[in-house]
Amino acid sequence: MPGPDRHELRMRRLGWIGLACTLGVAILSLLNIARLEFGPLAGRAITIDELYFAACAAHGAAVGEIVSTGCHDNKGPLIFLLYKLLQAGASPYSLLAIKAAAFATVMAIAGVAAWIGFRMAGLAAALLAPALIIQVLASESGLLAFKTETVGAGFMLCALALLVARDAPRRPWMLLAAGVCMGLAVTAKQTFGFAAIAVVLWLAVSTPRGEAGAGLPAKVARASLFAFGAGLPLLLFLAVFYALGQHIEFLSSLFLYPSVYGSRSDHARLGRALGTPRIPG
Repeated sequence: MPGPDRHELRMRRLGWIGLACTLGVAILSLLNIARLEFGPLAGRAITIDELYFAACAAHGAAVGEIVSTGCHDNKGPLIFLLYKLLQAGASPYSLLAIKAAAFATVMAIAGVAAWIGFRMAGLAAALLAPALIIQVLASESGLLAFKTETVGAGFMLCALALLVARDAPRRPWMLLAAGVCMGLAVTAKQTFGFAAIAVVLWLAVSTPRGEAGAGLPAKVARASLFAFGAGLPLLLFLAVFYALGQHIEFLSSLFLYPSVYGSRSDHARLGRALGTPRIPG
């Protein structure tokens, strides 16, 4: 079988150069934003959300809370726990520590995306996936902040990385660990629950490579193991808050507040039931 001709080799070389340049531009954009955030803008938070999370975590520490349910908002408890861990090694409002965590999270997201791309489609995808993610996040500095979206995306990608690992369908602990990572993503931001449902359905109907004879019971078992893992973080937080007498606030932060804040006041039945004031317009 004849090999590629000179023109094809040249086009391949140009393609690899283009991928490398795309990734290089993305990295340079991220480095430029980091230069600004740790330089002239070091005294400013990337977004106001970071100050809110820091204040809520600091308040929880001041009143003796080990884990904070939230500050009467529609956020899961994981982000406040992570901010408490940050504050344990720095001052409650250390913007440099928060920004360092934000950029570390973005780099971790890019790294995991590169690994998933490599497992799915080889080296080209491993270069392109982090380049596209970094370019999107670097298009607006607020997207780089240490907040629920980036933390949740990081854990979701970790779950996907475990699922596409070699022999993952035949290793129950990997399915369980993937589920736990997805559950942590949900406790960071509830909307990642849709990704969890999609993965459960995918595991229930797909046939892993090399297991053409796998029947429906085996598929359901894999999906159930993943779903069990996804529920573990939620159950753990619920058990902790129940022991502390804060389970109502925990459940409200996860389900009640988002349903109220996500609807118009004149259509939110839960809002009216709670006596939420009607907002004109």
